[in-house]
Amino acid sequence: MLERFGGCRWYASWRTVLPRLEYFAVPAALDETQVPAFLMRESFWVDHFNTEMAYHNKGNGNNMNLEKRHGGKIRFGGGLFVHTLDQLVPADEFYGTHPEYFSEIDGKRQNGYVQRCLSNPDVLRIVTERVKERIRKDPDAGLYSVSQNDAYKFCTCKDCNALAERYGGQSGLLIWFVNQVAEEVEKEFPNALIETLAYQYTRTPPSNIRPRHNVVPRLCTIECDFASPLDVSTLPDNRKFVQDIKGWSGLTDKLFIWDYTTNFQHYLGPFPNFGALQGNLKFFRDHHVIGVMEQGAYQGYHGEFAELRGWILAKLLWNPDQDMEALIDDFMKGYYGAAAPLVRKYFDELQSLVANPDIHFNIWFPPTVPWLTDDFLARATILWEEAEALVNDDPLLRYNVRKSSLPVYYARYKRLEANEKRDGEQFRSVAAELVRHFDETGPAEVGDRPIFIRESGNEEYYNWVKAASVPAP
Repeated sequence: MLERFGGCRWYASWRTVLPRLEYFAVPAALDETQVPAFLMRESFWVDHFNTEMAYHNKGNGNNMNLEKRHGGKIRFGGGLFVHTLDQLVPADEFYGTHPEYFSEIDGKRQNGYVQRCLSNPDVLRIVTERVKERIRKDPDAGLYSVSQNDAYKFCTCKDCNALAERYGGQSGLLIWFVNQVAEEVEKEFPNALIETLAYQYTRTPPSNIRPRHNVVPRLCTIECDFASPLDVSTLPDNRKFVQDIKGWSGLTDKLFIWDYTTNFQHYLGPFPNFGALQGNLKFFRDHHVIGVMEQGAYQGYHGEFAELRGWILAKLLWNPDQDMEALIDDFMKGYYGAAAPLVRKYFDELQSLVANPDIHFNIWFPPTVPWLTDDFLARATILWEEAEALVNDDPLLRYNVRKSSLPVYYARYKRLEANEKRDGEQFRSVAAELVRHFDETGPAEVGDRPIFIRESGNEEYYNWVKAASVPAP
């Protein structure tokens, strides 16, 4: 109501627009019910973990700081969120006495971070008992994850291989296992849902078996191309994902998606994926997906266009049929003020760099990719400088512009570094500007692998300082 009829906006936790109006008017004949496209809506960007940002933008995901008085959220309980087999059957507890609980690979039981032997009845018993124990301690959550570890290394023992053969592969073996856990859980907790992963080696849908009605498979898009929507891209990985989600949607009406919306190796690098966001969410909605987590730069505030992406995703998770261009214009005007037209010009040119259908990118590409050219970054630098000049008299808008321009300097620095142009004035100048921007807009994570955090001795940051020949703070 406040957004639609009062012009109120919550773009970021530090940028709220609340107009002063002479009166607040709502159409007399207004009679409308809205049903969100997704039951769970998680814009997994750090600012949307903020309580007010989450509820003002209709989020309700697990990691959002929401309580019942805010409308609640769909929560994973008992500490069982993802990759849980390692905590349910820990290697340091069981491997020494029961190596048969762990993956057999090349004829030998493996220690460490591997999968578990899902055909072993004791593994099933232990997991079932421990999941029920966790639910008893936290019965009010909606979901509890029984999911594979974040590694391949699945068991190839005779019994596991036989079950995988019977049920159409490793996904069938996992569903066979999780279904049994879910069946026992339902006897005591009829409303609990057991989530599991359809991820990497378990993403292909099974055969001769279906997830139980209280099992929620979650497909992950980690291998995909994000230059265009999943069902538009010609890349084989995307075609395979489309095939997989269609297969799963024929087996269950309860699918979750773990989607990826940033460059996890270079949070600060340009990542022109906006052309894929809306199409992907429409595709998910049309294939029985009921919950979506849009994972972004979730540890800190300096992901590329983080606030814009988080806000747009929150809007589209409620209704993916909204006018995307209007949403972007709305945000630009409210978040950047007078600088909005120049920021939009930069934004549009960046997205156009990947308009060619032959261009693909994943979630780990470096800023040295051929389509991100030095000429474009030089033009972009001028645009951001001009944009900053338009809001110099407004500290908050200037902050927003400075923060959002960081990726251009980061990309220029990385390209110069890769080309070993480290002893010239240009390299020093770009590094110095990068340090100044970083210092003014606060500490940040540069990338997820590894995560660089300035307070803990950020090697990347001090490389910039060294290159700029400025004293470290």
